[in-house]
Amino acid sequence: MSSITAKLRASSGLSGDAEGAEPPSSSSSGVPPSTRFPNGLYMYGGVGCGKTMLMDAFVESCPREFAARRAHYHDFMLDVHARLRQFSGERDPLRRVGDAVAAQCRVLCLDELFVTDVADAMILGRLFGRLWDDGLVLVATSNRAPGALYEGGLQRQLFLPFIARLQRRCDVHDMASGVDYRRLAHHARGTYFVAADRDAALSEAFAHAAVEEERLCATAAAQAAADAAAAVAAGGKAARDLAARLPPPAPAAAAAAASGPPASGAPGPVDVPVAMGRVLRVPRAAGRACLFDFDELCGRPVAAADYLALAARFDAVALRGVPVFTGANAAAGHRFVTLVDVLYENRTRLLASAEAPPFALFENVVTRLEARERAEARRRRGEEGEAGAGGGGASSSSSSSSSSSSFASFASPPLPPASQEVVDEQLGFAKDRAISRLTEMQSAEYVAAHLQVLARRARGEPAVPHKQQQQPQ
Repeated sequence: MSSITAKLRASSGLSGDAEGAEPPSSSSSGVPPSTRFPNGLYMYGGVGCGKTMLMDAFVESCPREFAARRAHYHDFMLDVHARLRQFSGERDPLRRVGDAVAAQCRVLCLDELFVTDVADAMILGRLFGRLWDDGLVLVATSNRAPGALYEGGLQRQLFLPFIARLQRRCDVHDMASGVDYRRLAHHARGTYFVAADRDAALSEAFAHAAVEEERLCATAAAQAAADAAAAVAAGGKAARDLAARLPPPAPAAAAAAASGPPASGAPGPVDVPVAMGRVLRVPRAAGRACLFDFDELCGRPVAAADYLALAARFDAVALRGVPVFTGANAAAGHRFVTLVDVLYENRTRLLASAEAPPFALFENVVTRLEARERAEARRRRGEEGEAGAGGGGASSSSSSSSSSSSFASFASPPLPPASQEVVDEQLGFAKDRAISRLTEMQSAEYVAAHLQVLARRARGEPAVPHKQQQQPQ
């Protein structure tokens, strides 16, 4: 990361105190951009190994003259498609999109680069070709190595030039780690329910969250107002800027925070505006919390844009009846993974009732490699069973065989029936990330991060700091 910063400074002739300088245009010298600008960085590895943490640390320490933009891959592609519609009447709209993105930032940081859509795959090659020609530096994280991106996708041969250039323009770093650090978090109670009374427990947690989120928002607003008043009294430009960012004062905010949880009305339907003029119907909403049945949110055609709008409107999302995923509901499984990604990215609380713990929700979903490994494991177990059942041996031998077979069964957990398995390369690969994030979202650390989001929003700051695009002063 530090080498990227140093090379960017050198490429533009900026010193550490030249924060007001403008970055040079791509035509400011006769030297090709590929030699005037440093390589970016592509970090890949298993879930919970620290990729996103490193990216966020880089963005937050990045000098302002670099105009770094940090976005989740879902958010970035939604923005690209919106700009394509904006320039649809022009001769080459994708070229205009590339120029617009390059004009806004010199360093683009993309989290969770994971290509599954054929339209996105066809766009990325030309788009990033233009961006790299303009001198943009890409820093990206992914669960997949560059060569495995869009593996098995339609018309993948047309995507391969993007992979080749990505490997030339980015230093590729394998974040090899056998530890999922998210699972080391201290777990909170009352967010994920699997017992027989799970739906009733979820309803109770939703009712509590509706009241609690309002109280927390009122408390954060009251604290932000008090901080601003104290800062203004102390004087200074920074204090005036802080006061200007705050929303209009609500006289009842401090009283409501002091008198305890405000009363919330009975849950009712709400329409949430979504990009491109669409609307998402929320069947049960109360304050800053909402409740969906699983099929209402993941069992029908709902996209990342809907989930982003939901996360912007609500601080807590309750989801009732998350199933174990099989071939019959694999499409819903894809949407569920996207929902988890969006809520996690925005530090939105997720309450859920489910048929199984996170690690067991996807036990039937496998990649092609996992399917072959399971078939081999079943074959070996079948042979062991036949050997144990064979007659003619001594009783001690039979006893030993039986004991060995029992120990093997204990040491290796039973595999789900092959008839329930679904081979889905994309979902099979994304499931580890979803399981890891679902686990972390139950932790006390995640709840603490959620409270920080509420406090920043009350101060008029970006809810998630790394989402703020840095612009040169």
